[in-house]
Amino acid sequence: MKIRTWPIALACLLVPLAAIGVFAGTISVEWDPVVHPTLTGYKVYSGVEGGDYNATLKTTSTQAVVQVADCTEFFIAVKAMATTTDPEDDDGVMESLEYSNEISGWGAPQVVSRHTIKTNKIVPIEIRGLNFRPGAVLDIAGAVVTGATVVDCRTITATLDPRGAQDGTAMVTVTNPDSTFGASNSVTFYHGPEPPPDVGNLRK
Repeated sequence: MKIRTWPIALACLLVPLAAIGVFAGTISVEWDPVVHPTLTGYKVYSGVEGGDYNATLKTTSTQAVVQVADCTEFFIAVKAMATTTDPEDDDGVMESLEYSNEISGWGAPQVVSRHTIKTNKIVPIEIRGLNFRPGAVLDIAGAVVTGATVVDCRTITATLDPRGAQDGTAMVTVTNPDSTFGASNSVTFYHGPEPPPDVGNLRK
């Protein structure tokens, strides 16, 4: 016996990651509530192939944070659950007839590298982390970023003009094309004294 209800509408939960404690290796989702007299909650299904799910998560909420492997496309769908006295349901629980719509995506990007940069000239920079998708946008507060290129899912290279940045730690944000993003305080700018000039040719 299964629940016959309205379809569940599933969507990515695109909110600032810090606000809900999301980290790399997770996808946050939310869906519309289901009305049923004996509703007990929801079961979230996930897997690396569309329509083929090998992991589940139970919740009484209408949102969930799903653990996923880094740099891997995951597919997610949801069913509603309710109690039943039907003897065919051994555990006393029935589920929706159909899955919700399916969504897919990677875990949220994460910035892990840290840099200290003098604000006197344009420099190349390499950002290290996880879950960087092709087309990701790199932003470093207070500086101008150009030529950002996703080398692989763990590396972004770019050219950084820090000459307008203030001394101190700057927020680094990587935003994937699906609007999921991750941020980290990982670049420190400083003016500092000029180093001494280069030494000339050594003579004996």
